[in-house]
Amino acid sequence: MAAAVKRLPNPSRFHTWALANVQKHFSAPALVGRTEQIDSVLATANAEETPRALYRLGDASPAPDPARRHDLVVIADFDTTGATRAAAERVAAGQAPMVHLYTDVYLNFQAALPVISDARSVFREFSAAPDAPELVYAIVTPPRTGSTILSDALSATNLAGGPTEHINPLTTLICKKGLLDGSTILSRLASSARTRNGVFGTKLIFSNYERFLAACAETDKADRGLTQTFGRVKWIRLTREDRVRQAISLFKAVKSGVFNATNEVKYAPGLDYDGAAIRKHLNDLNAMEDRITAYLEARGGEVIGFSYEHVAAHLEEVTLEVLRFLGIAIPEDLKIPQPRLVKLADETTERWYAAFMEEEEVKSRRSAH
Repeated sequence: MAAAVKRLPNPSRFHTWALANVQKHFSAPALVGRTEQIDSVLATANAEETPRALYRLGDASPAPDPARRHDLVVIADFDTTGATRAAAERVAAGQAPMVHLYTDVYLNFQAALPVISDARSVFREFSAAPDAPELVYAIVTPPRTGSTILSDALSATNLAGGPTEHINPLTTLICKKGLLDGSTILSRLASSARTRNGVFGTKLIFSNYERFLAACAETDKADRGLTQTFGRVKWIRLTREDRVRQAISLFKAVKSGVFNATNEVKYAPGLDYDGAAIRKHLNDLNAMEDRITAYLEARGGEVIGFSYEHVAAHLEEVTLEVLRFLGIAIPEDLKIPQPRLVKLADETTERWYAAFMEEEEVKSRRSAH
């Protein structure tokens, strides 16, 4: 491969291993993405040419060829739009499982489990003796607090362990099926996702984390969380001052399937106001905040907190404060990029907010009489 190939930011450490296993377990996989991204993946994996069994699709064909039957779709694109969305449609239709090389190994191979004959052997092959991180921290938050904005900024520093949602429904399923126990999952995640300075960061949407802990307890009857696995953990807690707008944001995301976007979103028809559903989300969020408080108090460790409103208004300041809190040396030339995501709040949000507050006012007056 030509030396001019540009390697893209934060390539996964397991590209070489992943591509080797793709060829080992699948007969007709498709490598999907923009040409420059595919070249970058192959360069990172030290592949001199496209592996023989890999059917490569670049800019000219953003989705797998429907005339060709693939048993795996490999996304080699850092972005999660375009080719990834087209490939995901095929996955949803049951045509092939999808692996995304820029996400964690456990999500990847859980996606591939239906067509791997011996899943446990695949898991054993990866990182049998993971390296322990020197520093572990977690962003802990309910949904819709701007956590992606902060995690993106921290990831962009290449100093803070890339705190993404490693603990998710697929990771939980791995634990539930007994493929790996919770501590092993977390240890291997830390080994593969830490930055060169030994820092592992993760983002815990607390409801997902609760399900993960419950699944681990079902299989090995033990708490296999971060503190039990690593000992000392630092916590970054995100909240939102305006819980009503948070509940509205969550309702819109759940109903539309749009949780974040890099461009303006035009919602499909049928997204209508539902005061009762928004109120349920509000109650759930309030209860989750109480559970987060109890969890952090029980586990101990240093905690720093920010509100969504403060993070959105002062992203660079907050990012640098987090790095100092973690004890990470900050280079003089460090640049914090502007957020890639756009705000999803719009005129509809404001109308729903007004309608909800009016309903609450009516309820308040009735209860007063």
